[in-house]
Amino acid sequence: MKTLLSTLGIVAILTATGFAIGTSEFETRPISLGAGNWKDGEITNPANYIYYSIDVTEKSYYNIWLNERGKGDDTKTLDATYYLIFDSGADGADFQYSAGGLYAITSGKVIIEVRPSLAGSSKTGTFGISYTKGYDSLRPTL
Repeated sequence: MKTLLSTLGIVAILTATGFAIGTSEFETRPISLGAGNWKDGEITNPANYIYYSIDVTEKSYYNIWLNERGKGDDTKTLDATYYLIFDSGADGADFQYSAGGLYAITSGKVIIEVRPSLAGSSKTGTFGISYTKGYDSLRPTL
């Protein structure tokens, strides 16, 4: 098992059968993201979040991008936000969070938790997520 810890102190564990955070267990493992590629997602229950993973290289900066309600191409319906979780196992990365992205201190895997925004009016709906490498990298084309 691998223990995960978010920048907000949420403890998570990757199990043989799925992914668990606190006392909640999920059937699916995080969805792998490719740099510059958009993945669409949908949250149908505000209590269920969707998890993605990215592989990071030490001493590199990564921007995380959301296509969400009111921000993006106007095709998404969820007011979304994300949290970063690092994998403290052998393949986990240590990082520093900054607005809009992260700086990888070590190479490894980072888990991204997408959930409805607390401030948003839409608690269910569709969204898109992507990432780019490089501090000055631009948002991928939608």
